[in-house]
Amino acid sequence: MKSTAVAPWRARLQIALWRHGSAGTALLVAMLLVTGLLTWTLQQMGVALTQTRQALEQEHVDAPAARTPTPGNDEAARVAVLQALLATSPAPEEVVREIAAQANAVGIAWTQGEYRPQWHPATQTTQWQVTQPALATYPQLRQLIDAVLRANPHVSLDQVAVQRDDTAQAQVQVRLRWSIWTLGAAPRGVPSPVPGN
Repeated sequence: MKSTAVAPWRARLQIALWRHGSAGTALLVAMLLVTGLLTWTLQQMGVALTQTRQALEQEHVDAPAARTPTPGNDEAARVAVLQALLATSPAPEEVVREIAAQANAVGIAWTQGEYRPQWHPATQTTQWQVTQPALATYPQLRQLIDAVLRANPHVSLDQVAVQRDDTAQAQVQVRLRWSIWTLGAAPRGVPSPVPGN
């Protein structure tokens, strides 16, 4: 009984050897070994994933007790930190002059810009939106943005629009929109932070 059960497998092996040669049979054996190794690896990864999932669930269960409200997590505390930062920040016109000086330092010439204040009563702050067109190369633009954001924690870059009419142009037309954040409401009747603009 055993010999008849083994004979078909032996016959199939001999046929495979005859059709594909020893290289094909070796390749088949290698593929079977790789398949077995991959199956074992996937099983181990499944076990590791299950353990990680259980650890994360346990951490999530324990977290509410550890996450007691602290002043740093409180919204009012965050607003107070923001207001303390903005209380020491320079006036918007000084910041615009500083941005213009940094632009000149990297070789960018500013043109006439647009300035618009927006009051945020929840944080008691004014957002001065400064939209500035210029001509610049990409490296100049990168240097300017890095310099302004490093020097001014109360300034954010809201938008960068770049336009190039010809791929051979060294400089591109750029529109930068900055936000300069100040504490308190903007004075009435002041259209911009820069006198004369």
